[in-house]
Amino acid sequence: MTFRIQADGSSVPSAMEADGDLDAERERIAAGLTNQVIHSMFAASLDLHGALALEASDQVHDRLRAAIDALDQAIALVRTTVFDLAFPAAAAQDTLAVAVAPAQDGPSI
Repeated sequence: MTFRIQADGSSVPSAMEADGDLDAERERIAAGLTNQVIHSMFAASLDLHGALALEASDQVHDRLRAAIDALDQAIALVRTTVFDLAFPAAAAQDTLAVAVAPAQDGPSI
Protein backbone atom coordinates (compact mmCIF):
# COMPACT_ATOMS: atom_id res chain seq x y z
CA MET A 1 0.00 0.00 0.00
CA THR A 2 1.37 3.41 -0.90
CA PHE A 3 0.78 6.48 1.24
CA ARG A 4 1.07 10.17 0.64
CA ILE A 5 2.50 12.31 3.44
CA GLN A 6 0.46 15.43 4.17
CA ALA A 7 1.82 18.78 5.37
CA ASP A 8 0.90 17.99 8.97
CA GLY A 9 2.93 14.78 8.84
CA SER A 10 -0.03 12.43 8.67
CA SER A 11 -0.27 9.91 5.88
CA VAL A 12 -3.20 8.98 3.69
CA PRO A 13 -3.50 6.33 0.98
CA SER A 14 -2.51 7.58 -2.45
CA ALA A 15 -5.27 8.51 -4.90
CA MET A 16 -4.57 5.42 -6.96
CA GLU A 17 -4.92 3.20 -3.88
CA ALA A 18 -8.15 4.96 -2.89
CA ASP A 19 -9.55 4.50 -6.42
CA GLY A 20 -8.73 0.79 -6.28
CA ASP A 21 -10.51 0.48 -2.95
CA LEU A 22 -13.51 2.36 -4.32
CA ASP A 23 -13.69 0.09 -7.37
CA ALA A 24 -13.50 -3.01 -5.17
CA GLU A 25 -16.26 -1.64 -2.93
CA ARG A 26 -18.46 -0.92 -5.96
CA GLU A 27 -17.98 -4.45 -7.24
CA ARG A 28 -18.80 -5.88 -3.80
CA ILE A 29 -22.01 -3.83 -3.57
CA ALA A 30 -23.02 -4.75 -7.11
CA ALA A 31 -22.48 -8.45 -6.46
CA GLY A 32 -24.47 -8.28 -3.22
CA LEU A 33 -27.37 -6.51 -4.87
CA THR A 34 -27.42 -8.95 -7.75
CA ASN A 35 -27.23 -12.06 -5.62
CA GLN A 36 -29.72 -11.11 -2.94
CA VAL A 37 -32.07 -8.33 -3.90
CA ILE A 38 -32.75 -9.13 -7.55
CA HIS A 39 -33.22 -12.85 -6.87
CA SER A 40 -35.65 -12.11 -4.04
CA MET A 41 -37.63 -9.66 -6.16
CA PHE A 42 -37.71 -12.07 -9.09
CA ALA A 43 -38.97 -14.89 -6.84
CA ALA A 44 -41.74 -12.63 -5.52
CA SER A 45 -42.71 -11.75 -9.09
CA LEU A 46 -42.89 -15.44 -10.01
CA ASP A 47 -45.10 -16.13 -6.99
CA LEU A 48 -47.46 -13.38 -8.10
CA HIS A 49 -47.53 -14.79 -11.64
CA GLY A 50 -48.58 -18.11 -10.12
CA ALA A 51 -51.33 -16.38 -8.16
CA LEU A 52 -52.69 -14.92 -11.41
CA ALA A 53 -53.43 -18.45 -12.58
CA LEU A 54 -55.75 -19.05 -9.63
CA GLU A 55 -59.41 -18.28 -10.04
CA ALA A 56 -60.05 -14.81 -8.72
CA SER A 57 -61.99 -11.68 -9.54
CA ASP A 58 -60.91 -9.21 -12.17
CA GLN A 59 -60.08 -6.76 -9.39
CA VAL A 60 -57.63 -9.26 -7.83
CA HIS A 61 -56.06 -9.93 -11.24
CA ASP A 62 -55.63 -6.18 -11.82
CA ARG A 63 -53.96 -5.69 -8.45
CA LEU A 64 -51.66 -8.66 -8.97
CA ARG A 65 -50.74 -7.42 -12.45
CA ALA A 66 -49.93 -3.96 -11.02
CA ALA A 67 -47.74 -5.54 -8.32
CA ILE A 68 -45.91 -7.64 -10.93
CA ASP A 69 -45.32 -4.57 -13.10
CA ALA A 70 -43.99 -2.62 -10.10
CA LEU A 71 -41.59 -5.45 -9.23
CA ASP A 72 -40.42 -5.69 -12.84
CA GLN A 73 -39.70 -1.95 -12.86
CA ALA A 74 -37.84 -2.19 -9.56
CA ILE A 75 -35.75 -5.10 -10.87
CA ALA A 76 -34.83 -3.06 -13.95
CA LEU A 77 -33.87 -0.10 -11.74
CA VAL A 78 -31.68 -2.26 -9.49
CA ARG A 79 -29.97 -3.84 -12.51
CA THR A 80 -29.26 -0.39 -13.95
CA THR A 81 -27.88 0.77 -10.61
CA VAL A 82 -25.70 -2.33 -10.29
CA PHE A 83 -24.36 -1.80 -13.81
CA ASP A 84 -23.63 1.85 -13.02
CA LEU A 85 -21.72 0.84 -9.86
CA ALA A 86 -19.76 -1.90 -11.59
CA PHE A 87 -18.99 0.08 -14.75
CA PRO A 88 -19.10 3.81 -13.89
CA ALA A 89 -17.29 4.88 -17.10
CA ALA A 90 -19.86 3.10 -19.29
CA ALA A 91 -22.71 4.67 -17.32
CA ALA A 92 -21.21 8.11 -17.84
CA GLN A 93 -20.93 7.47 -21.58
CA ASP A 94 -24.58 6.37 -21.73
CA THR A 95 -25.63 9.53 -19.89
CA LEU A 96 -23.59 11.66 -22.29
CA ALA A 97 -25.05 9.85 -25.32
CA VAL A 98 -28.60 10.53 -24.11
CA ALA A 99 -27.78 14.19 -23.51
CA VAL A 100 -26.09 14.65 -26.89
CA ALA A 101 -28.65 12.75 -29.00
CA PRO A 102 -31.26 15.54 -29.15
CA ALA A 103 -28.60 18.04 -30.19
CA GLN A 104 -27.55 15.81 -33.09
CA ASP A 105 -31.09 15.82 -34.48
CA GLY A 106 -30.91 19.58 -34.92
CA PRO A 107 -33.02 22.29 -33.39
CA SER A 108 -36.72 21.61 -33.00
CA ILE A 109 -39.08 24.34 -34.06
